Amino acid sequence: MSHYFTEALKRARKVRDAQHERNDSVYASDASVELTIGDETQVHGRCLRAQYYRLTDTPISDPPSDEERFVAQVGEIMHTAVARTFADAEQLARDEWRLWIPEIRLSGRCDLLIRPRADGAKVGMEVKTVGGYIGRKGCIDTTRNTPLYPRFKDLCQTVIYAEKFKEEFQEWVLLYIDRETGTHREHEIDYQGHDHILVNGEPTSITPQAVYDRWKRLWAHVESKTAPTRDYQLRYSPERIQRLFDQDKLNKEEKERVQAGRKVDKGDKECREWCPWRTKCWKIDNDKE
Repeated sequence: MSHYFTEALKRARKVRDAQHERNDSVYASDASVELTIGDETQVHGRCLRAQYYRLTDTPISDPPSDEERFVAQVGEIMHTAVARTFADAEQLARDEWRLWIPEIRLSGRCDLLIRPRADGAKVGMEVKTVGGYIGRKGCIDTTRNTPLYPRFKDLCQTVIYAEKFKEEFQEWVLLYIDRETGTHREHEIDYQGHDHILVNGEPTSITPQAVYDRWKRLWAHVESKTAPTRDYQLRYSPERIQRLFDQDKLNKEEKERVQAGRKVDKGDKECREWCPWRTKCWKIDNDKE
């Protein structure tokens, strides 16, 4: 039995790994924000400590698998397909252009600029691919506990772009596409001022300044060579598990374990699944916090 694709994945990984990431700028796709919801302060978006590790050239301890890297590439292919669709519809004005914001040393890449209406007005568009029931929740589908709304981390990135190009156009769209079925949903972002941004017609507290403030703190940590505190948890405390139970945010099995007085092993996916420095952070650096 041949394994041509498996071997190609391995070889492609080595080629990409040789292409070193910049460590003199933050990335727009890593945008994040702190929100006060009820009596909790929640972080949405990329962990500052993870960004600190990248900016300080800290070797990763948990590299993504070849398959995970490939799935990320599939998302890029979907972007190309969306751009081609707008081009065929004669509505594509610009495809994938880079930007630089010197105040926070930010490097970004906008997805699309389209002209979908008869008046020729410009509309910026960010394209995000998702998959499965969990991936579609909120951004494409509504559920009993999840209203229809774009993901906060994606909104952080989009408001940064909206601020940058506010003199040229003020309308943006966050387009979510299920890569398995092609089902999609658009969310409208209307930039009306630095502190006045509408999402699907309603004001949002996710503003450019709220996002900038996090990066300013990050650069201060880089300059002082001190790692930021963790924004997420590898394993929730019993108190947080109980709070999630009270808020009906646990699955059936987890609820049953709580009711039986048994431990629930649960934490943030940002740590458990997505962070390439999780072992470095929680084991090697655990005694430094």
